[in-house]
Amino acid sequence: MSSASSLVASRSAALATHLSASGWWYWSHGMPALRMFFVLPLSGCSSSLQPARAHLHSFLKLPIPISSEEQSKVGVIAASAGNHALALAWHGKQMGIPVTVLMPTLAPLAKVSRCRAFGANVVIHGANIGEAKLLAETDPEFAGLQYINGYDDPEIVAGAGTMGLEILEQLPEADFVIIPCGGAGLLAGSALAIKTLKPTCHVIGVEPKRCASFLAALEAGEPVAAPTTPTLADGLAVPTVGGNAFLVAREYADDIEQVGEHEIALAMLRLIESEKLVVEGGGAAGLAAILPGGPLHHKVRFVAQVSDQPGGIAGLTKLLADEGGSIKDIYHERAWLQTSISNVQAKVILETTGKEHADRIKDKLEEKYAICWQPTTALDNEDPIDVYSHESEPAQPKVSACLP
Repeated sequence: MSSASSLVASRSAALATHLSASGWWYWSHGMPALRMFFVLPLSGCSSSLQPARAHLHSFLKLPIPISSEEQSKVGVIAASAGNHALALAWHGKQMGIPVTVLMPTLAPLAKVSRCRAFGANVVIHGANIGEAKLLAETDPEFAGLQYINGYDDPEIVAGAGTMGLEILEQLPEADFVIIPCGGAGLLAGSALAIKTLKPTCHVIGVEPKRCASFLAALEAGEPVAAPTTPTLADGLAVPTVGGNAFLVAREYADDIEQVGEHEIALAMLRLIESEKLVVEGGGAAGLAAILPGGPLHHKVRFVAQVSDQPGGIAGLTKLLADEGGSIKDIYHERAWLQTSISNVQAKVILETTGKEHADRIKDKLEEKYAICWQPTTALDNEDPIDVYSHESEPAQPKVSACLP
């Protein structure tokens, strides 16, 4: 697997990563000690979260020299929902290398059109990237074309990792780097670079709940196919993470979190409103994790079933106070609880000091109460009434996603 030294080599002829400080985060959250920066790789050919240099690096490392006539006849092939396809199509056009991309039916039409405009042979096939990839690798029509994996090819991972190098060059004091995760190539390369240069910096991956393939791989101990449904983060909807990328990311990333459709949509909206940036769902996943309702935000929501007898609510608030939580809002609800006439629901918004503190409070609550932690919304394919009623199956404790 590529080392940190090979990441440096892939930076030649590549556009620099640009960091933009967020004034909105500072003023709206009132935390002068906490600064947030966005990575803006918007000047590349794909204007995507995946640096185009990753794909340039993969072309430069092809077994046949770029300058040879044979290379121009061989061509390359890939499966992609858009960003990988765009980068390959662009660099292929610049270098005279034929590019064929297989794109699933969920691929945005704008990305399909741009790939064709860049001269790529676009084939639409399959409900997701996994099905498109299978056809690319097995159909005799594509025999002889070199397949370039957009998230697991070692050279792709190395090229993507240069983003990590440049983040620390511009912001050496960085304490946390939050990276969207689909096939895990960007997470793996960046985490390798960042942790090599600054081991104390926390690197956290974020994937959509509707395609939690990295979490599925952690639970299985190896890449496996994860249940996948359409998501706003279509660029992250990779049913199975890459084998190489998984091994590297598991070693160097500190944690992996999941975000729902509601959080992703809210992050896209906040970026438009406050940063004047139009960002696709996959690129907004990192911000989604730290906004209210996200897994990394210091405020959490939960619903607890408590006794309707005198002292029922008091017992809940005492537990929260003992654990150092600060109640920002609490709502006493009787209407939707139909399983017991002696219990009621308390809907709480709680401020914590961070994820570890929130997890500790969650564990304490589960010892005493039936709770629904961070309730999802109808946008996440769940009926809020069913979630709050506790008439469905009890919420299962979240499987730890902390990486070794």
